[in-house]
Amino acid sequence: MLGTGRVGVHDNFFELGGHSLLAIQMVYRINRGLNGTLQVADLFRHPTLSGIAACLSRSNHIPHGRYTEVVREGSTVGLVAVGKPLVSQCDDLPTETALVWLKCDGLHVLPFVDLDTEAQVAVWAEELKTVDRTRVLLLLGFSYSGPLAVALALRLKQVEGRDVKLVLLEPMLPGAGTSPVVAHPESVSGRASRHYRALSGMTSTKWVPYAWDRLRGRIGHHLTGLQLRAGMQVSSNRRWTYFRPFMRRHVRSYWPRTRLPVDIHIVGRSEWFDQYGPQWRGLIATEPQLHIVPGHPTHQQIIEEPHCRVWTTLIRTLVENEF
Repeated sequence: MLGTGRVGVHDNFFELGGHSLLAIQMVYRINRGLNGTLQVADLFRHPTLSGIAACLSRSNHIPHGRYTEVVREGSTVGLVAVGKPLVSQCDDLPTETALVWLKCDGLHVLPFVDLDTEAQVAVWAEELKTVDRTRVLLLLGFSYSGPLAVALALRLKQVEGRDVKLVLLEPMLPGAGTSPVVAHPESVSGRASRHYRALSGMTSTKWVPYAWDRLRGRIGHHLTGLQLRAGMQVSSNRRWTYFRPFMRRHVRSYWPRTRLPVDIHIVGRSEWFDQYGPQWRGLIATEPQLHIVPGHPTHQQIIEEPHCRVWTTLIRTLVENEF
C-alpha cells in the first residue's frame, strides 16, 4: 500500500507516507483478512506493525458486553430482544424480569467484521453466560432477526440446556424458505445485464443521469463500507442500507440442523400467515401458537403502537406464567 518495499516491525506508518485515507483502507484490509476489530484510532495511536499486532491481540478477545446490553437485571425470566431493541416496549413487566438487548455486528457494533449467523450466535451465547442468571429465557425476534433468534434458541437449548421460549414477529424464513443454500452477491455479468435492460427502455438523453446516479451510489456504498469496517460512525440510514444485504445473505445461508424443540409463538398479519405459515410449521417440532395482528398494518407497523399490543400482551402473559 505504501510502495516502500520492505517494512520493519517498528517503522512508523505515517513517517513512511501513510495518511488518513490509506489508514482507513489498511484497517479495513486487516479486519477483513484477520477477522479483527482494529479501529482507525488504534492505528493513529500505534502506527507500527508491533503496535498493530498488540491491538489485534487485545481486540480478538471480545470484551464483556460488547454485543450485549443489559437494560434491566432480573432473577426469574429474561426477555432477550435479538437484533432490534424491542425490550423498551416491555419495560412494564414484573421487576423480576431481566431485559437484555443483543446487538448485531455492524448494525449496532463497530467496526463491522461481517460475522455470519453461527459466529454471531456463538458470541451472544458466550456473553449471555456472564450477564444473565435467570431461570427461563424468552427470545424476541422481528423480521431479519427471526432466524438469528432461532439459531440462538437451538444453541442455548441443545448445547447449554437452557429453558427457552421464542416469540417471533413476522420472521424471515431461514434458507429463503427452502433447503440449505449459500447466497452469493450479484455477479458482474448479472449486474451488467440488469443495467443493460434498464438502459434499453430509456431514451439516450437519460443514459448519462442514470449512469451517474448508479456510479455515485456505488462510490457511496463502498465509502460507507470502509468507514464501518474502520470503526467510524455513519448515519443509521446509511448503516442499515449497507448492512442489509449482508444480513439477508447470512439469513439465507443459515438452515437449522434439527426441527426446533422449543415453544414458539409467531405473531403476524393474516396474509403473512397464509404465505409463510406452512413453511414455518415444517421447521418446528411442535405446533407453533399463532397470534394474528388485526387490521391491515404494514410489516413495520406491527412493532409500533397500537399493533404492538398484541405481542407485548402475549409476552406479559408468558412472563407471568413463570411466577
